[in-house]
Amino acid sequence: MGGVATVRARRRSVSARRHVHVDRGADGVAVSVAVLKQTRVDVVLHGPTRLALSQRAEEATEVRCTRTNPAAFVALCGCARYADMTVAFQSRGR
Repeated sequence: MGGVATVRARRRSVSARRHVHVDRGADGVAVSVAVLKQTRVDVVLHGPTRLALSQRAEEATEVRCTRTNPAAFVALCGCARYADMTVAFQSRGR
């Protein structure tokens, strides 16, 4: 089963120097796309989802990223009932 389970605002620090960091934990694999060594939004997936990274692919259960306004991003996701966010943000030129 694919898709987004929850989206929440949460600030996290990422210690790695790379912009894309993979964290393997008890709950699964989280892929962080950090800016200035931090992320501000957690997107929890319904189940493992294959993500193509620059040099490999990962079966991730969570994606952590940065948004300028995390609260607005989370609210937009709730209004869209977790519809395909890629389409929603491509139409806005992001």
